[in-house]
Amino acid sequence: MFQHPASTDPILETTSDLPPLAGTTSRERFCQCHNQRRVVSSAVSNPHHNAVVRNRTRRPCLSLLSLDHAAQLMPPNIFADLPPNLSAEIFTTLLLAPHCRIERIVSHGHCSPEAFWYDQDQSEWVIVLKGAARIELEDREIEMTPGSFLEIAAHQKHRVSWTTPEEPTVWLAVFYGEKA
Repeated sequence: MFQHPASTDPILETTSDLPPLAGTTSRERFCQCHNQRRVVSSAVSNPHHNAVVRNRTRRPCLSLLSLDHAAQLMPPNIFADLPPNLSAEIFTTLLLAPHCRIERIVSHGHCSPEAFWYDQDQSEWVIVLKGAARIELEDREIEMTPGSFLEIAAHQKHRVSWTTPEEPTVWLAVFYGEKA
């Protein structure tokens, strides 16, 4: 009897006559437990990929997903889709909830316009994940490198005075509190 690594149910019998999962051929599956694409040449060579389990319900291994479905289950990556050259900063809302908004900001040599100051209704917590930047407050300037974070109170005037032109600067900004 074969014990699937992601299951407590032993496999009692193998079968190759199960229909392929949507978006795949009968030979191509994504296996979550192995976190990789598997080519199944036969039920004998990889017995847990098409199986009849203890309760006799015919189903593919629960860890097997179509490649399209697996891509949907893979969590988004904050560093995905970073363009090499930007004409303007990119602001992407990752989460929007009552009293909270999380944004990914990508800068590449950008800064706030001269004499422009942010004056926001919500507090902001910001961290630099990649790259480098400087945030100017009314009374000081703060150097930001990967891992540096800062809390900016609602209505505290601030601006971005510099971001590195050598690589994208990736920020994660969390806006919270009630809007005025």
